[in-house]
Amino acid sequence: MFWPLLGILLAVCAVLCAIGFYKFVYFLSVGYGFAVAGGGIAILVMYLIEPTATPLWVVILQTVLFVAYGARLSGFLLYREIKNAMYRKTLKEATGDGKKIPIFVSVTIWLTVAVLYVMQVSPMLFRAKGGYSDIILPIIGMAISVIGLSLEGLADLQKSKQKKENPKMVATKGLYRMVRCPNYLGEIIFWLGVFIAGITAYANVPGRWIVAVLAFICITYIMFNGAQRLEKRQMKRYGNDPAYNEYANKTPIIIPLIPLYHLAEKEDTTSLDMLAVLKEKHALKQLDVGEWENIKAKGMKFHVQAFEAEGLGHICFMEAKGMMGMMKMDTIVITPKKVDLPLMSFDRVSAGSNRVLIAELYDTVLASTDCKAIEEEKNKSTSLLIKEEKPHWYDNLRLPESAHYKGKKKQGAEINERALGILNAYLALEAKPVKDAEAKNNKSLVYINGLLENGGPATDVFKKQFGDEKTAEFFHKVFFGL
Repeated sequence: MFWPLLGILLAVCAVLCAIGFYKFVYFLSVGYGFAVAGGGIAILVMYLIEPTATPLWVVILQTVLFVAYGARLSGFLLYREIKNAMYRKTLKEATGDGKKIPIFVSVTIWLTVAVLYVMQVSPMLFRAKGGYSDIILPIIGMAISVIGLSLEGLADLQKSKQKKENPKMVATKGLYRMVRCPNYLGEIIFWLGVFIAGITAYANVPGRWIVAVLAFICITYIMFNGAQRLEKRQMKRYGNDPAYNEYANKTPIIIPLIPLYHLAEKEDTTSLDMLAVLKEKHALKQLDVGEWENIKAKGMKFHVQAFEAEGLGHICFMEAKGMMGMMKMDTIVITPKKVDLPLMSFDRVSAGSNRVLIAELYDTVLASTDCKAIEEEKNKSTSLLIKEEKPHWYDNLRLPESAHYKGKKKQGAEINERALGILNAYLALEAKPVKDAEAKNNKSLVYINGLLENGGPATDVFKKQFGDEKTAEFFHKVFFGL
């Protein structure tokens, strides 16, 4: 009985959300509001054509709720897009900066969201056309939906007002004292009401239960995912603001009273911070690395940069990602050529919940260097230090101040602090200017050529991917700059 009606409802929702073909994001925003409002009206028309025992006022009130929901959502989004330049910029960045979406992707999204929107309004269809005369649960459900809709509207008004007063900070007053995403909370409450209003219409009909439950689970997941994406954007923009961090760390993100404060991990900017430290101490001139700028090896994608550091020497910065983003690694290698410092390398690895830092110093100096400051910094996290038992070919070159830290995600901040601390200590070492450049380079080449000859985890990967000759070229010209 309901399949033809669901088909009609699908056609209505699909037509109304097809506005997404004009602008892709509209499939999930403006088109969403249109589809919900149009779906409610379509169900009312179906009911009027062939009335059932369900009271007319129940159907009308549910329709009014859907129309009010759709008009508020689509109207608010369109108004904000037209009036708010910052929102237009954010929207453009979030949707690929205007990149053309392949038609098969657009069609797939269109059909998927149309089905979802049908599932969301289906509780009203099941009740209106199923002839259910009870009114208690419909009244309770619609009252809950009114609360959710009011919460959404008030949250958007409060946010707009507060952003006008202080555009450099997120909204923190009113409903935003309760949760950081009260509009998403309102959305969940609205659809919870819709689900409750239709409960008696699902009785003894497993298929209806499945459709209604799946719809509510999907919209709840979408709201939490939206909150996660919003938090990532806010971290990028406000992450260094102590006021934002204090607010975010003590205010639940979406559900009141439940201590779930974060859905997104704060972006690790330690490597960029380390480059900033280097730039502060020495003027950096970026070098052309040619074909080595973006390379792939063993399922990892590498982005390589090289710099000439005034008064210091050569710096290579390499970022790598793999295993669908679960494995991240960055490397900074400092090859001193202007001052008589040891060669310094930092390897930071993030693999699942594991965090590793390998900070190594190699004896490439012409005269002895006092590295006591590095030793002191190294020992600030002795509980995370790992002692290597296995011998390596470079043990006679590696200085004892080298450090190998290993911990879990919760120790990541401490490990990153050690990386910055060791770098600052290294750059503060007293060292004489290099007078014999050839002798200094030859000292460095002992380690570099030994690495090429004897290998190592990263070296072996590169040699297997690019061959001995190309790897030697990369190491000499880009990685170490000799």
